[in-house]
Amino acid sequence: MAADERSAGTTHRWWVLAVVCMAMFMGVLDSTSVYAALPVIALDVGFAPAEVQWVLTAYRAAIDGLLIVVTLYAQQVLGLSALQFGMATAIMTVTSVVGVMAGQHLVTRAGFRAVATGGLILLMFACVVLSRLSVDGTVVGDLLAGLVVFGAGMGVAFVAGQIAALAGVADHDAGLAAGLAETAFAVGTTLGAGLASAIAIGFATRGTAGPPSAAELTGGLAAALYGLAALAAIGALGAAVLLRTPRTATERIATSS
Repeated sequence: MAADERSAGTTHRWWVLAVVCMAMFMGVLDSTSVYAALPVIALDVGFAPAEVQWVLTAYRAAIDGLLIVVTLYAQQVLGLSALQFGMATAIMTVTSVVGVMAGQHLVTRAGFRAVATGGLILLMFACVVLSRLSVDGTVVGDLLAGLVVFGAGMGVAFVAGQIAALAGVADHDAGLAAGLAETAFAVGTTLGAGLASAIAIGFATRGTAGPPSAAELTGGLAAALYGLAALAAIGALGAAVLLRTPRTATERIATSS
């Protein structure tokens, strides 16, 4: 009976592994197809990858990387539960909503390039503020100020990025342009998670063969935040230099004819 149960358990594990591998393969295949088609599709709809997608990727990488770092610090160093951490970060949600509302008005006055640049600068500043993590820190002392700035920058930059992604795109291509923007966000998520994890773990374990201590982990997370601040700064520079108001579809047709 015990042997039969072990055999059944092994069979189930192999089936689970096969399903997971197939799902991963389909995801990679789908992503590869999309990325291969992006240049042609983007040009057809007037969506310039070098000007918008690059900035959206940097924006999303800074956001998701920071969220990973803050989550690890709150749960692994401060010992907060998932519920406590969710309540502690509620201020970030509030300020992000405020940032979205403010961003809508600012874009109409200053343009999406200035607003996107300002939002990414706020994200960079939030990473620098949060990098002062301490082993015996508190939510109010170590996280609150940075989360307030982070939420505001996230909301402002999000609005500007979405408007920049759809600016100059014909109405019938708006859905496709929005899909390209979401692809840029997905790439940024992968980049930010990988970058933050690699820096944090690399710095935390560089002097030990075993699991890092709380102090070592805190140092690694601070180093990851500095790396994300640099990434946000590069994104802000890219937004200031690359983003511009594109020609409309009618203007492009008139020019080509």
